[in-house]
Amino acid sequence: LHVRSRRQRQMCIRDSAEEGVRGADPSEWYALVPFSDDRPLAGEEETIRVSPSQVESFTNCQLRWLLERAAGASSGDSASALGTVVHAVAVLVAEGSSADEVGRRMDEIWADLDFGGPWQADKQRERADTMVRKLLDWETDNPRELVVTEQGFRVEVGGVEITGRVDRLERDADGRAVVVDLKTGASKADDLGRHPQLGVYQMAVLQGAFERLGLTEPGGASLVQLGEKIKKAREQALSLIHI
Repeated sequence: LHVRSRRQRQMCIRDSAEEGVRGADPSEWYALVPFSDDRPLAGEEETIRVSPSQVESFTNCQLRWLLERAAGASSGDSASALGTVVHAVAVLVAEGSSADEVGRRMDEIWADLDFGGPWQADKQRERADTMVRKLLDWETDNPRELVVTEQGFRVEVGGVEITGRVDRLERDADGRAVVVDLKTGASKADDLGRHPQLGVYQMAVLQGAFERLGLTEPGGASLVQLGEKIKKAREQALSLIHI
């Protein structure tokens, strides 16, 4: 049975159920149970708190966001662990550490990290070293002024509290704030002009999140891709505000 629209599918299910077709009635479907709790996730007097990455997660998959945010589910895989390490190393790079200095620091901590086995740890170390080299090369060519790394912020918009932490906060030639987000995944963003996370970062600038640092005007935001599918770091820059 081929039906194209959602409405057509619903009508077919309803008609089949009325005709007594076995298994057509949704009440007979396997594992379809009522909600255990139909209360909203936040009460009327409670503050709703989200982060820029959660906005992106919600946009991509609402169910995954719900499981991770409300139910505490998490993948916890080696890829996310590697991303955490690279982001920590990025602070050393921003402080001017050389490739050798970063390598020595990674040697000190690598044995204490759990990647699931020695062979996997070796493989992830190779990936980390490659990403660090890409980051160092990008840092050398980056024309903007670095203001601060790993900067936390909190703003309130329409009763929603947005809290987060930016990987890099930079100042462009016109004195505007540019938020840079480092990405260690394999894929790049396709529709950059509608990227939720970058939009929220710029909105945070407009709301005065970095006013004490002298940055009140947004100058765009960037994703710096360090994944293994590219030979050198690729910066995807969004120069206009798209919220």
